[in-house]
Amino acid sequence: MELDDGKGTRAVFGDAGRLFALHSRGRVWEFEPAGPGCGLVLEKAGVQRFGVPDRLDQADPGGEGDGASFRFVFTGIRLEDGGEVIPGRVEVAWRLADGLLLGGMSATAVDTEGPWRLASLVFPCVSVGWDDPEATTLVLPRELGRVVPRAASCLFADRTSIALSGAQFQCLGWLEGDRGLYLDTRDREGWLRSFRLARSGERSVRIEVRHLVPDDAVEAGAFRLPYEGALGGIAGDWYDMARVYRTWALGQHWARRGPEDRRKSRFAEIACWVWNRGASVRVCPPVAELAERIGHPVGLDWYWWHKHPYDTGYPDYFPPREGEDRFKRAVRDLQRHNVFVQVYTNGVAWDMDGPMWRDGGSACAVIRENGEVLAHAFNRFMGHRLAYVCGAAPGWADILSGVVRRARALGLDGLYIDMIAIAGGVHACHSRHHPHAPGGGSYGIQGFRRTLERLRAENPGFPLSSESVQEQFLDLLEGGIVLSNSAERFAGYSEFGGCPAEPVPLFNAVYHGRTVCFGNYALLDGIPPFDDLWPAEYRPDPGRERDWAALCPDQFAFEVARTVVFGCQPMVCNLTSEHLHDPRFAADIEFLVQLARVFAEQRKFLLWGDMLEPGRLACERRTVKFLRRYIFTKPGEETVVEREYPAVLHSAWRAEDGEAAVVLVNYTRGPASFEYAPSPGWRAATDAACSEARFEAGALTGVLPSRAIRVVPLCP
Repeated sequence: MELDDGKGTRAVFGDAGRLFALHSRGRVWEFEPAGPGCGLVLEKAGVQRFGVPDRLDQADPGGEGDGASFRFVFTGIRLEDGGEVIPGRVEVAWRLADGLLLGGMSATAVDTEGPWRLASLVFPCVSVGWDDPEATTLVLPRELGRVVPRAASCLFADRTSIALSGAQFQCLGWLEGDRGLYLDTRDREGWLRSFRLARSGERSVRIEVRHLVPDDAVEAGAFRLPYEGALGGIAGDWYDMARVYRTWALGQHWARRGPEDRRKSRFAEIACWVWNRGASVRVCPPVAELAERIGHPVGLDWYWWHKHPYDTGYPDYFPPREGEDRFKRAVRDLQRHNVFVQVYTNGVAWDMDGPMWRDGGSACAVIRENGEVLAHAFNRFMGHRLAYVCGAAPGWADILSGVVRRARALGLDGLYIDMIAIAGGVHACHSRHHPHAPGGGSYGIQGFRRTLERLRAENPGFPLSSESVQEQFLDLLEGGIVLSNSAERFAGYSEFGGCPAEPVPLFNAVYHGRTVCFGNYALLDGIPPFDDLWPAEYRPDPGRERDWAALCPDQFAFEVARTVVFGCQPMVCNLTSEHLHDPRFAADIEFLVQLARVFAEQRKFLLWGDMLEPGRLACERRTVKFLRRYIFTKPGEETVVEREYPAVLHSAWRAEDGEAAVVLVNYTRGPASFEYAPSPGWRAATDAACSEARFEAGALTGVLPSRAIRVVPLCP
């Protein structure tokens, strides 16, 4: 049996409803072994087992279809690694659209009288083989995007499976050479799910999406996925994958606010951000001076302004540590210096060990299945446990509403609400006191959406931002800070499952111009700040600090260069007046100023443009040393890692007026030769701004000076 759209997309099924092969976008995938394209996870006494639909309904042995779609009905579920068949009815429906195989599934009457309980539906679910494990790459929808090279060799070296939950968007790719398997889900509400890869043979992997079933559906033994999933082929890399997803994603409600609307926000004016922490006497002067040097508006993301030590006391912030009057004066002075000012708050965390916990914390918290509060002690110096808040919890929106109102009364230009866009609504809550069924569902995301909608309605013209780029909140936030631009500083961003991973602008290839991505964690001297309210015994001894900038001389420049090349507003962290006047940092600061100016002057591309296929750039590769150190890294725990990257970073963009350009950045301390060939359909145009290059047959060949950025027009 086949589905065939007559345009090159074809799905081949067996008589038993097994999906054998998919022909899509010029690529052919044969599934090994063939299967129904879906599965279930069943649970008994806390032990979960994977099962596949079994025993095609005898009344419908060949499935029902009209050439454009098929529907298969199964009457049992066979447990993997055992052969036991559990009673249950599974329906799978398939159709072809836009060069993809789309479908959905439902399960009913799943062993409601027996010991097995329905835990998750698994869809799509296919097994694919590989020829060369060294040539495989996994593309993940985590923050801006992440690729894991040598995926088959590394991920399964010492494990049989690995999962990714809490993804920021919904597409995943498995690549080998010039062919790729594309997979997505098309959920408009934010249901709880995870991507999973499991070794299914000596040279094959099962790729699947697991959708957590709500407890009320578990009891009924029945659940229908409220959205479709898709499978397809791609010829290329992460960019090609992003463009397939973009076709669907830009039609969703969260993508409705494009550049025309976004330009009205003050976020659109910012050329560079400063992430500073602490007292105004330390925070403010360098920000004002940097704004003057750049000559364009600067944004300040001000942390540690609130009365409690950082990562304790939430959601209690007021009054400011220095008193309301002094804080307001500092804000007004910054605004006179062309600085946009927002401060830190947290939209997801409640301190279990703080005095405010007794005022309703437990009623708002995410509750684990065992009845415990879901919490984590981020602050290693004080050990306070921060409970995750459930988006559907009654009362939380009232608390955040009060926080925003009081913050706005301080004269601020906007408010940063941490964690919502990276952790809000991504954990299953089993509270019996919240207005949602325990377990799976979309209540968390939808609860935070309602809260953000309320905050926007109560505070028109007051920009709100958060951490990361969760697509479900794009229309409700003005922007998000993107730490993956400094991925190498954090094991969690530069690895997946212990395997080296590299950030890519997958998200911006889909959504650029529909939100403002800003930031990194770029420190000039490599020394993170220390809150004066933390225990003094944990404060690093300045006399024992190493010269981190000399040890890792290209790290800062690389991070801010990557930020701009990826289409994000650049940022410097923990900037002091001493940095601005220390000769050791002069070259890095001048590079930052140059990047910020170019970003402001070329925002038609770098802020609002549509990302084009990057094209091919050949240049030397350089070994870059990265200091891995965060604010809670204790003295002596610092490590240095090395990664190899091209000496010239690049990206290509098309503005709304049709003009296009390639951005070339040399972050190194010496000149870098390069050869650049645009993607098919484009050629480089002679431009005085890149006098270092030769133009021949639409390509560029030349040498970029040290710490230089060039924007070169492209023509069709």
